[in-house]
Amino acid sequence: MINNTAMIENNYADFGGSLMPMAKSINVEAVGDFYPQHYYTYNQTLESLSSILLQISSLNNILLFAGEDNGNLYLQVGNIGYENYPHDDQLHPPKLVYGRKWRIDRDTPAPEIVQTALLAIQKVREHEVRELLVWRDPATSAASTPFSCHQDVQLITGYLRQRSSNQTTEFDLTNVEALIPQLTFGSRQLSVVTRIPLSDNRYLLEVHLSKPTAKHCGFIEFDDVRVSLVLEGWSVALFLHELMDALIRISDIHTENTFMFGGVQRFNRHIDPRIIGKLSVLSRPYKKHMADQEFLKSFNRMNYQVDKKRAPQLGSGQLSELNKAKLYQHNALDGHMPVGYQRIAG
Repeated sequence: MINNTAMIENNYADFGGSLMPMAKSINVEAVGDFYPQHYYTYNQTLESLSSILLQISSLNNILLFAGEDNGNLYLQVGNIGYENYPHDDQLHPPKLVYGRKWRIDRDTPAPEIVQTALLAIQKVREHEVRELLVWRDPATSAASTPFSCHQDVQLITGYLRQRSSNQTTEFDLTNVEALIPQLTFGSRQLSVVTRIPLSDNRYLLEVHLSKPTAKHCGFIEFDDVRVSLVLEGWSVALFLHELMDALIRISDIHTENTFMFGGVQRFNRHIDPRIIGKLSVLSRPYKKHMADQEFLKSFNRMNYQVDKKRAPQLGSGQLSELNKAKLYQHNALDGHMPVGYQRIAG
């Protein structure tokens, strides 16, 4: 017998979903009778998108906005923090900045929107993390943030195209050790506390980040922590890239562990992925459910229509020709081709 109370509590009707005709339910211990998310079709509205984001909680300085412009839905992250480039020693008030708008198609399933929100928060924080790593040129004492997202792509590619021999290639522990005092991360000092040689000319390096010297620097997950790096030799360039990758990873994990949906830490690293795997299997008894031929036809037809609508326009011009050339390399290619694409006969 179906538990109607559980059905009401566990459904996607408020999150843009409508059950497919003849949809089948499953029964999961501790949840009850439940219609899986892949047995819904979705037609997101500003109201349903807002309802989904309302179920999400994250860090206190993170805001989530649901918006619509020109008939298109989007979610956007607001971040309250302090200026990364202060021009004086005065204490400035916190500042609200915004990340890019993430488009939400009308047929996007609610779980994908939740994951998009997590990714959007991570990318907003990554933008800030990249600006916090400061290198001070010992020759001029000028400070810069080489991993900032605001670098001039034309200037950099033009310079490297002409001066590729100037790329950093030295492999020397002395150069890496000399670099450390030139770096700060959000007013935190860096120091190497562990160096362990590994096989194949690799090294394990632990870098300590001190407590910040500024009162308001944010990103508390970096206070007094050790960052572990595995280096392929003592290259200054590789060290800097590995360090930035590790810093971003710390920020991403902190976001995952503080992100909640419906009051649950859905992406927390302490959740055993095997539990997720078992639930995924339980929610997809396709052999049993698809024995109903009418439901099978309905299920396949609706999924086909969703996939077809996501195919982009091929367009025209040089980009179109480049994409066609790549597609022509495949004699047989499954999936939905871009609208306007014609296969070469024979």
